[in-house]
Amino acid sequence: MIKKILLTATIAVSSAIFGQGIKFEEGKLSDILAKAKKENKLVFIDGYTSWCAPCKLMVKKIFPLQTVGDYYNTNFVNAKFDMEKGEGPSIAKKYKIVQYPTYLFLDGDGNIVHTANSYMEEPDFIQFGKDALDPSKQITAFTKRFEKGEKDPEFLKKLAEITGDISLKQRVLDRYYTVNPNITKSDFFNLAMNIKGTGDPLYQVFQNKKAVFLKAVSEEDYNSFDKGIKIRGIKAKAYNKSNNTLDEKYYMDEMEKVVGKEEANKQLLELKTEIAYQTKDYATFEKVIFEKYKDYTKANPSDLGYVASMVANSDITTKSTLEKAILWAKESNTKMPVFMNDYTLAKLYNKTGDKASAKTFAEKAIEKAKTEAPDDVSEIQELLETLK
Repeated sequence: MIKKILLTATIAVSSAIFGQGIKFEEGKLSDILAKAKKENKLVFIDGYTSWCAPCKLMVKKIFPLQTVGDYYNTNFVNAKFDMEKGEGPSIAKKYKIVQYPTYLFLDGDGNIVHTANSYMEEPDFIQFGKDALDPSKQITAFTKRFEKGEKDPEFLKKLAEITGDISLKQRVLDRYYTVNPNITKSDFFNLAMNIKGTGDPLYQVFQNKKAVFLKAVSEEDYNSFDKGIKIRGIKAKAYNKSNNTLDEKYYMDEMEKVVGKEEANKQLLELKTEIAYQTKDYATFEKVIFEKYKDYTKANPSDLGYVASMVANSDITTKSTLEKAILWAKESNTKMPVFMNDYTLAKLYNKTGDKASAKTFAEKAIEKAKTEAPDDVSEIQELLETLK
C-alpha cells in the first residue's frame, strides 16, 4: 500500500513538472516585466476577453499542451490578462489592442517585440514563439521593412496577419490590395468578415478598394457584406457583452436607417437570440429559433446556415433540436453550397452519433475549404481524424 501511494505521488509530481501546459504568472504587469528583465527573457501575454470564442479555444486546446508548455515555459515569462477587467483595460489602451485574442511579446522595458491576434494550431503557435526570438521575423523587423516600402504581396499578407496595431494593418492592407494583381474571393472574405463596423479603420480599406474587390466578387456580394458590416457595428455598440446589457432604443434607431423598421425588428429578435445563445440560455434560444424558422424553406439561406452552426457549436444535445438544425443546414447548403454548411452538417451528425454521415460532410467541407478558406482546413481535418 505504501509503495502504491509513493508511486502515485511520484507520477503526480512528474505530471505536474513535465506534463503541464503554459504556466501563467500572477500579479501586476510591472512585476512580471521586472522578472523577465532579471531572467533576460521576453514576456508573453495572452490578451483575452470572457466572451471571445477563439480565446476560449486556445485555453481549451493549445495552452494545456505539453509541447507548448515546454517551449513557452522555457523561453518566456508568461502572463494573461482579461482586457476588460483589472489591469487589462490599461494594457489594451497602451498597446492599442482592439482584437481578441491578442498575443504580445514584450521586452523587459515593456516594448513590443512581436505580436499576433488569432487562434493558432499547435505547430503554428510554437513557431510564433520561435519567431518572437528571431530578430529577422519579429514584428519590429517586419514593420521596418514595410516602412522602407516593401511591396511583396506575401510579406504584406503575413504582416497584416501578425500585427495587432489596427492603424498599421490598415496601411498594410491598403498596399496589399494595391500591389497584388490576383485578389481572390478569400482575400475579400477575410477582410470583410473581420471588420467590426463603419468606425473600424479597416472599413476605409473596404470602401477605398471597392473597384479591386469587384474583380473578385459581384457587386451584390459586396453590397451584402457592406450592409453586414454596418449591422455588426450597430450590434457592437448596442450590446455590452461584459455586463450583458442591450440598448434597444439605440439599436432600433440606428438599424432602421440601414434596413428599415420591419427588418430592424427582425434583427433585434436575432440579436436577442444571439444573447441567449452566448449566455447559454438554451431554453429561450430554442424557443426563438423554432418559431422563427417554422417555415425554414422561405428563410434566408445565410441566416439558416448560421443558426444551424450555432446549434452545432453549442452544448445542445437534444436529438429533436439537432435533427431540425440538420434540416436547416441542408436547406442552406442546397441554396448556398459553401464549405461552412458542410462543416456544420459534419458537426451536427457527429453530435447525433451518425459518424458515417459526419465523415462524409467533413470530407466535402475540406475539399471546398481548400479554395474558399484554406486557413480553416486544419480545423476541419481535426474533426475528421476523430471520425476515423
